[in-house]
Amino acid sequence: LKGGHSTLYGSDAVAGVINIITKKGGTKSFNINALFTGGSYYDHKESLGLSGSLSRVDYNLSVTNEHLNGFSVAKDTIKRQETDKNKFDDDHFKLQSLNFNMGVKASENLMIRPFVRYSKTTLAIDYGAFTDDKDYTGKSSDLSAGFSSNLKIKSSELFLNYNYSDVRRSFVNDSLT
Repeated sequence: LKGGHSTLYGSDAVAGVINIITKKGGTKSFNINALFTGGSYYDHKESLGLSGSLSRVDYNLSVTNEHLNGFSVAKDTIKRQETDKNKFDDDHFKLQSLNFNMGVKASENLMIRPFVRYSKTTLAIDYGAFTDDKDYTGKSSDLSAGFSSNLKIKSSELFLNYNYSDVRRSFVNDSLT
């Protein structure tokens, strides 16, 4: 959706709205998928997903772990020796997440889809483009839970959605050195 939709989607929807539809369970009773990646700066990501469909219920569960030992985003303009204790430190990033949703076909006309999503992030940050900061850290957690449902009545559908979100962020900078 383009443009301001704050009347329909809230005051923060000034530039637009993105609708994310999560994966459904599929047609098999049990599916498994895994992802392992690695990259420079000792970056690695692992993800495991289980999904399936049993009679009137479908489900999807996934967990993810991502870790980056890091690099300094601040540009060190002074040539330093590798052993120099004033060398800019490597900033880290770590993300862990869990996603669960399921669909329950309560009757021929009623579908209920509860969901839970949780993520936790820890990271280190630099003070600016040219300023390293060895003790500027951040933590974030995000819990989202709720359900969506739809009821078919003749040629119409009634949708009921509920979402609870708890977002917590903390950034600590003990010094400016």
